[in-house]
Amino acid sequence: MAAMNHEHFRFVSSDSDARKGVCERSAIAHRVNQFFVAVFFSVFVLSTPCQAQNFQLQLSQFDSWIFDGSLGTRSRDEAEVMLEKITVARVDKLSEVVGLNERQAEKLRWAGRTEVEAFMRRVDAARRKFLEMDWSGRQQDVQEAFQMATPLRNEMRADRFGEDSLFGKTLSNILGGQQLDQWLEIKRVRHEAERDVLVKGHVARAATNAAMTARQREQYLQFVRRTVAKIQLHHQYGSSQVSYAVHRASKDADLSFLDDRQRKRLVDDPNVQEIGAFLRQQGLLDE
Repeated sequence: MAAMNHEHFRFVSSDSDARKGVCERSAIAHRVNQFFVAVFFSVFVLSTPCQAQNFQLQLSQFDSWIFDGSLGTRSRDEAEVMLEKITVARVDKLSEVVGLNERQAEKLRWAGRTEVEAFMRRVDAARRKFLEMDWSGRQQDVQEAFQMATPLRNEMRADRFGEDSLFGKTLSNILGGQQLDQWLEIKRVRHEAERDVLVKGHVARAATNAAMTARQREQYLQFVRRTVAKIQLHHQYGSSQVSYAVHRASKDADLSFLDDRQRKRLVDDPNVQEIGAFLRQQGLLDE
């Protein structure tokens, strides 16, 4: 059974794991976005001052901000086709691992199509608004367009099969008996594995930053696991949750296996306040 669950976990989490690095969001990303817009404006607008007043972004540039190569796509039509293929593949694999009947499979395909269609309607509405913009060659125009694209880019990268999605809710409603037991076990294995990936990722970065020995790293790993054991990690912001929780716990924890310099490297994180503010805004802090 354990081997089968491991295989199931690889199926359930493969697409979210592949995008784990880009799904992660924090307040710092806002400043990065602003910097990107400023650089784009300086390079492509101010570098040609005689044309700046007539400067206008192309729709292809706007699309690239939304899709950004996610899932190997850079255009609206490519994204729609890919999202539909991913939905079909997900249903096919679910049918294989929990034994869906055709009626159940069709309900899931409907839920997946409905979510894809809703997302593409939001994309089309943003593209129409972009085309209607009155361009005057100002940085504010670029900023406005980029801010329109950002939530759609985040949505494109998000887990559209999560428990809160229409697909996830439909799946929970149609499963019963042994199917439901299998699915709950798959989710348990997946969540534990995802938590372990986040914990080990944090430990790897901290160990490098503080120049830990192999023994120190193992002790620190156990400390981090204890610290986040009862935290419900968000699929998109889990890495920030781990970093913030460990930083807070490190101030009062017994980390005597580290020297003073190492402890200081772990505690002195200039971004922790911004990360905390962002997680609080998302309702992910129990304070």
